Amino acid sequence: MTDARSVYVDIDEQRQGARVATVTFGAKRVNVFDSVTIEQLTVAFERLATDDDLRAVVLRGGQGQAFSMGADVKEMAALDVESAEAFVTRLHRLCEAVRAAPVPVIARIQGHCLGAGLEVAASCDLRIASDDSRFGMPEILLGVPSVIEAALLPTLIGWGKT
Repeated sequence: MTDARSVYVDIDEQRQGARVATVTFGAKRVNVFDSVTIEQLTVAFERLATDDDLRAVVLRGGQGQAFSMGADVKEMAALDVESAEAFVTRLHRLCEAVRAAPVPVIARIQGHCLGAGLEVAASCDLRIASDDSRFGMPEILLGVPSVIEAALLPTLIGWGKT
């Protein structure tokens, strides 16, 4: 788990005081969601929700060739039952903060968007992806259920593709 700042918010002032925020996450090459990143993103979205001049938020991965490769597997491997529940709850709280934003939240997706990254992207109002983007929930191949926001997928892409 990283202790460094992994979330950056840039505000672009538009005409007549309107503001657009770009939220960039990822202190690591593949923009994984560790506990620190999840908490920093949640706080950023909660703060942005109080900006009356905000008109939109763009969420993007900051480094590497991926929007996000999902949850930090190194951190997850060290979790016990109690800390795993806390991790899942934090990630769910992030997705709720994204959905609660009073303005449109746009996921800017380039490259892989997997696992927890897909669940966060599904929580956004709109997803815009590059031609090289790939989506998936690889954890199910290991018998790990997607228990956070995967329930959003049938509404977005249909039951068959889900």
